[in-house]
Amino acid sequence: MRKKASILFLLKALKIPVYIINLSLTAKYFGVSIERDAWILAFSAMILIDTALWGPINETFRAKFIFIKEKEGEQIALRKTRSMLFFVIVFSLLISAVIMKFPQLLSVVIAPKYSGNELSVLNEIIVYSTSVLLVNQLMQIGISVLNAYDSFYIPEISGFISSLLTLVLIVWLAPIIGIYALLIGYLVGSIILILFLVLHLRKRGVAIFADFFNFRFKDFGEFFLFSLPMFAPLFLYQINTFIEKALSSTLGVGLVSVLDYGRKIPELLLTVFVSIITALLLPVLSRHYIRGEMEKFQISFTQIFNIGILFMTLLMGMMFVGGEVIIRFLYDKGQISDQMLAQILNLSQFYVISLLGSFVQIIFGISLIATDQNKLMGIVVAGGQVLMIVVNFVFLNHLKIYVFPASLFVINLIIGIVIYSLIKFDKILIGKSFLKYSLFFLLNVVVAYFIGSKMFFLENKLLNAILLYLIFITVLIGELFIFKIEERKVLVQGMSIIKKIKNQKIKRF
Repeated sequence: MRKKASILFLLKALKIPVYIINLSLTAKYFGVSIERDAWILAFSAMILIDTALWGPINETFRAKFIFIKEKEGEQIALRKTRSMLFFVIVFSLLISAVIMKFPQLLSVVIAPKYSGNELSVLNEIIVYSTSVLLVNQLMQIGISVLNAYDSFYIPEISGFISSLLTLVLIVWLAPIIGIYALLIGYLVGSIILILFLVLHLRKRGVAIFADFFNFRFKDFGEFFLFSLPMFAPLFLYQINTFIEKALSSTLGVGLVSVLDYGRKIPELLLTVFVSIITALLLPVLSRHYIRGEMEKFQISFTQIFNIGILFMTLLMGMMFVGGEVIIRFLYDKGQISDQMLAQILNLSQFYVISLLGSFVQIIFGISLIATDQNKLMGIVVAGGQVLMIVVNFVFLNHLKIYVFPASLFVINLIIGIVIYSLIKFDKILIGKSFLKYSLFFLLNVVVAYFIGSKMFFLENKLLNAILLYLIFITVLIGELFIFKIEERKVLVQGMSIIKKIKNQKIKRF
């Protein structure tokens, strides 16, 4: 499990530099502007609709597919998946057609103060971005089916190639068509990824498209009903995100973009973690649960949880030790003021701490989904989202824009602890890992802050940041042995392998 998780993370990490370059290009071409704000609002609206419609099915598909496959056989599982895919396509096309015909119905809701040219640009982006509803689902379902067959690496390699193509399109088209280059790049990259997925499914002999029009609404309904408890929390999450943007717009001009830039890097890291966990952990836990292998269930869970916390610790340290260098590299393109860059840096650092709360909530939530407790999961997470919205309203005037990462950290951590208390099997092993590794993460927040703010050796900021990060990693490795963190054994094994290779070379000479 550790080996698979590590390889999967490294493959996903290949896309991080590509995504970072994408951020830098966005800042270069569009900066903090009305067009950029309009793009954020329109694309967020599409994601809100997409999540409200199909997000719950995406989240629960792997578990349901494995349940059907184990109980009723592979052919029935594929037949039901075909029916589900058919109706997803049909409903997405119908909703897209309505939005394209009446974009003003959506623009009035997401930007009631827009008028004239601003409103015209927003309506155009809404019309073109409706294609996201269909393309995104085809992509997600293709990846989910491959993951259910323990194929994790091909989707990541294909995604990396399509991401590179997206970058090329943005560089080529941004000077010509402006903000629309972001949409074109996203759509073309996604379509290329879908083609890769289809080819690999055919190569593996997964007959997902065979007899495609032999569909049954009952089969679609089975996936829909299984995912139903997740509709409320996912919909409320998107509403919460939307309210954040609306509240941030009341704090000053351009703060919608500042908030968006500030949370981009932490969100990227969280997306990597969530995709690894969902792709790798959910099918494994579901299989252990359906077979009654609860000891293996706990071992698999704790291994992924521990690895996730360690990776987040490394990335958190990077933002505190070298955050200024990263933010200036990404966004200091002459279109964003120094004051706004400072706000973006602070927000990024606060959001990267909040990853702990989000990670705990998500991974414990997955354990409930894997044990067929979707309804309970939905109720708890939905309640947490409502509480987060209330906290943001109440403390907005006190904490200003920083209320959003603060509420994200505190409320998600509380939700995770509540979910942990509801898990029905033996929780001792999981509880020890949760407490130990969470305290380890928080301790290193203090360490990273001290190193990043108190130490200074070189005039060159980039070289200084690299040196400080190496110091942070050295301290981190020492802590692995001091606190007897399990992953220290991986380092010892690695050193043993290196030592053996050196000895073999010496013997040859």
